Amino acid sequence: MVGIDAEAQALQYLQDGYYFRGTVSTAPDANGLLAANAVVKLLVGADAPANVRVPIELITAETLNP
Repeated sequence: MVGIDAEAQALQYLQDGYYFRGTVSTAPDANGLLAANAVVKLLVGADAPANVRVPIELITAETLNP
């Protein structure tokens, strides 16, 4: 099973070796900053991209406990 948002319980399950095999960190701080920057561009009349790639990180037991 794989989850999303790297929630605390999922990280604990990974550490403890439960059924979770991974979770994805969607970097909410970076997402918010990218969205705010796009809004500012639109408000001042500048072009904003139609799609913005946001950073993600796959977290597994191996990457959590190298």
